[in-house]
Amino acid sequence: MKERNSTIDLLRVIGIVLVIASHSYFPEAIEELICFDVVLLVFVAGYSFMSSSFIFSKENYWEYVFKRFKKLILPVWLVVIVWYILFGLILKDPISMTTLGKSFFLLAGGMSFIWVYRVFFTSSLLMPFFKKVVIEKGKWIILGCLILIQIGNDLLFRFVFSNMGTIGKVLEYLITYTIGYLFISMVGMLSVGFNRKEKIFTALLFGLLTAIGKIIIQGETLLLYKHPPFLIYSSYGLAISLLLYLLLNHVKLEGNMEKGIVWFSKNARSIYLWHALIYYLLVHFNVSLPSILMWLLLLCGGILLTYFEQILLRTWREKHV
Repeated sequence: MKERNSTIDLLRVIGIVLVIASHSYFPEAIEELICFDVVLLVFVAGYSFMSSSFIFSKENYWEYVFKRFKKLILPVWLVVIVWYILFGLILKDPISMTTLGKSFFLLAGGMSFIWVYRVFFTSSLLMPFFKKVVIEKGKWIILGCLILIQIGNDLLFRFVFSNMGTIGKVLEYLITYTIGYLFISMVGMLSVGFNRKEKIFTALLFGLLTAIGKIIIQGETLLLYKHPPFLIYSSYGLAISLLLYLLLNHVKLEGNMEKGIVWFSKNARSIYLWHALIYYLLVHFNVSLPSILMWLLLLCGGILLTYFEQILLRTWREKHV
């Protein structure tokens, strides 16, 4: 069995913890500081895929797609169904069929927070095609091309798609988001082949792009450039992601700490989805909490419900297998 990369596990845990924090109504200054959260998770996804043993072929690609669908989309659909039954039917919150449909397609206007799984899924569909390219071509040429493509993606959205109404919105989801997050995941893939000095250089490069971007946007918050992900937002997230990798790569996990981090990393998806349902319960019952308490409640609640979920699944398997 392949040894786990403990640094990637730590980064995934940090990413999920910060994403949940971003849903806890912290002040805008803190929100902007931690807005690298989703970028970190997509970077980790790319790094993990590049480190995997997957080799593209026509035969195994569709099997791979089915596994990605089963792993990323089906659990979200199950949560959407639970969300609709609990809030729409039992608690009588107004949830229209349009909202329900958008939720199943993981679009804006549907259930909150689940859009990120659309990003993970669409990016994962394209990563197998680029793994061979990353292995065979010059990594700096690829990185330069990626940055230029992302600049073009920004301009296409700003001056074309954003002025096209409904059609532009569809193109935004299909093209702008896909290219934006594929850019991040491919930097993650490239980073597997970077040595320490190259990772430092790349982090500084993206830090420079962030600084240039901040001058261009003249004091606006990075949060305005998160949906869809512009180069300035992605650069900030990638700079932080690479620096965190460099820092945490020297951390040695042992004993219960290692077990806890690995368990959290393996179950990050369930923790995230459970926190979304807890969030809706708080909103439904008009529960108002200080940001730090809300964050702890969402995080700890997601962890506890995931733990109980595993107990129930384990019990069911023992009785039916």
